[in-house]
Amino acid sequence: MVKHIINGKTVLEYTKPQIGGGVAKGYNPKMKQDGKLLKEGMIALQSEGQPIDFKNIKIRNLKGCTDPKATNFKSYHKVADNAACTY
Repeated sequence: MVKHIINGKTVLEYTKPQIGGGVAKGYNPKMKQDGKLLKEGMIALQSEGQPIDFKNIKIRNLKGCTDPKATNFKSYHKVADNAACTY
């Protein structure tokens, strides 16, 4: 799941991001495999043509310790990996 949060408010949320789109030209077809689900890669930020400043950008792994008793518990973890918990 990808969630865009601005000033604490979710403004966009989607699942299963994948390669696709007909705008690219002169690409290597081995690299641009339309429909292939994304597991890793780069993130680009854009402003739709208007000047903008980006700050405080965070990327979080949502898999982690979900046991509130653990010292490394994080409330934002959404996928339990309690083998990673420390006490």
